Amino acid sequence: MARSGLYCIAAVLMSLVSAGAVRAASPAEANPILLPESGLTIDLGAAVRLRPDHLGANSYTVDAVPLIDGQWGKDLHFSLDDGIQYTAIRWGRLKAGPDLEYRQAYNDHLPPRSSRTADAVEVGGFAKVDLTYAELDVRVRKAVNAYEGVSGDISLDTLPQLAPKWWLGLEARLGWADRRFSQNAFVRSPSRTPGSTSIGDYYSAGAQVALVYLWKPRTKFVLSLSDDQVLRPSRPQSGADTRNAATLAIAMTHRFSW
Repeated sequence: MARSGLYCIAAVLMSLVSAGAVRAASPAEANPILLPESGLTIDLGAAVRLRPDHLGANSYTVDAVPLIDGQWGKDLHFSLDDGIQYTAIRWGRLKAGPDLEYRQAYNDHLPPRSSRTADAVEVGGFAKVDLTYAELDVRVRKAVNAYEGVSGDISLDTLPQLAPKWWLGLEARLGWADRRFSQNAFVRSPSRTPGSTSIGDYYSAGAQVALVYLWKPRTKFVLSLSDDQVLRPSRPQSGADTRNAATLAIAMTHRFSW
């Protein structure tokens, strides 16, 4: 997952600068890098990233990915990173609703005779609490394919302004998935089937920092670094080369609104 690092997508950039991010410049001041909650607004762009070959790999691959981040009115947010979220409940500083996400698995340079990890479509819900200068985000999801298990994560985000055109996005996060994810991600030998190993649930802890530069009123650049540590299963259980899943990325987006 993007936030919990389950599929090593530790930094796809826009989660820190989306409509869900805190308006940290001032509670009453509109932030020009955030998506407005009126009409239809879409940020389109691309990112180049350095990311792990696969979960548990200590080798890296450079690739390019498209970026789509949009907001329709107050309630509908959609992006390639966070999926589709609809705010069905608002209660004071709390908002919550259903969540639909697509998660890409990395399968580059797998060990010999290893099986591939399938991409996952996940359905669940989210809850966000506005803490004025930070935001708490909790999500729980069920994969309808691939590992077909349950996962969840919790994150704390903030977005202080450093200078007239500069912002700093910060995120701390914890992730969890049941043992079906661990079996799908780490039990890679075709001769072993899920249930043939005692591998346990997946736990991770990570952080992300993103430097945002507003080049023009509708165009911004983002430099992002994130790192997630696989806490469980242990390396002897998983057979991973490393617990570390770090991603470095640089992106540019341009805003369109109607």
